[in-house]
Amino acid sequence: GAGTSLSSPLWAGMWTRVQAASPNPAGAGFANPAFYAIGKDATSYANDFFDITVGLNGLYTALPGWDYVTGWGVPRLTNLMTSVDGRTAPVHNVLPPLPTEHIAPVNPACFPLWVDPAGDDDFAFDVRGAGNNPQLDLLQGDLIPSADGKTLKARLTINNLSTSTAPGSTANEYYLSWSYNKVTYFANAEVDITGAATFNDGTVDMTGPSSTYNNAHTVTGTIGSGRRGVVEIDVPTADVGNPGVGAVLTSPAGLTAALVGAPAVGGSLPTVDTGGPQYDFTIGQTCVKAAQATNGAPAPKPAPRRVSGLPPTGASPLGLELGLSGAAVAAVGAWLRRRVTAWPGAS
Repeated sequence: GAGTSLSSPLWAGMWTRVQAASPNPAGAGFANPAFYAIGKDATSYANDFFDITVGLNGLYTALPGWDYVTGWGVPRLTNLMTSVDGRTAPVHNVLPPLPTEHIAPVNPACFPLWVDPAGDDDFAFDVRGAGNNPQLDLLQGDLIPSADGKTLKARLTINNLSTSTAPGSTANEYYLSWSYNKVTYFANAEVDITGAATFNDGTVDMTGPSSTYNNAHTVTGTIGSGRRGVVEIDVPTADVGNPGVGAVLTSPAGLTAALVGAPAVGGSLPTVDTGGPQYDFTIGQTCVKAAQATNGAPAPKPAPRRVSGLPPTGASPLGLELGLSGAAVAAVGAWLRRRVTAWPGAS
């Protein structure tokens, strides 16, 4: 009936308070026996309940005492707890621990902060299906502070970067976001249908499952090209909370989208690919280069040979270096000729 949907959870909450204050290790038991015992005693009833005597529900009319419309009436909770338990304070008056923010592990190599499989781009409006927009296919994300600490370089490595837009769209959108001091910031690059690029930073508003990206400043950046091309957005640290040495930027994540139509006239921005979060990033942390372990006696150190070079736009040298002795060259020469890059995730 009317009011039941509200009164039921309220009563459940109040009876939980009564149970918590019960000195009996087994609790106060079911509510009805206690309520009816109080209702049969006029003095206790007047003390513990406010009797509703006016109103009807179409079939029954409220009366003094218990009735089908209002039951025993409205509880006077403090008095009711005292009658049932002899006290109002919980027996175990200990608050649960406050929730703590989850901090992801910090990658000791500093980069990549996350990696994403090649070929998983999926533009819903492309009738060809998934994997046909490599210019929006994320492979990895990185955050790199400048030497003077005034700029944070947000970098997204793309499967095969170009200025071509997805079929039916008017722009490619690239985002790298992270959180600092309970604010989520982002760096954004947009490449429109003419190939022109613009760069912005801003903050993200979260409302339930929805995210709103609010541009705050126009910044600079570069758009690379080709396989493992790099989108770089150069964000002034003053725009994103001035994180200094030791600051932890949590949950870095990437997103690409294709702009369909124009926002001013009801355009949409369907997501094409996402990457991360995987590692948090600490500004000024010591970066450790990964080493390969081998079994057997150590071979003499040869000169390093670089298999892959710098990604476009001067991004960090993420190519794998292999030291090859004379015997090893013969064994793996053919493999190296077939391999363009040895960086994990390449395809």
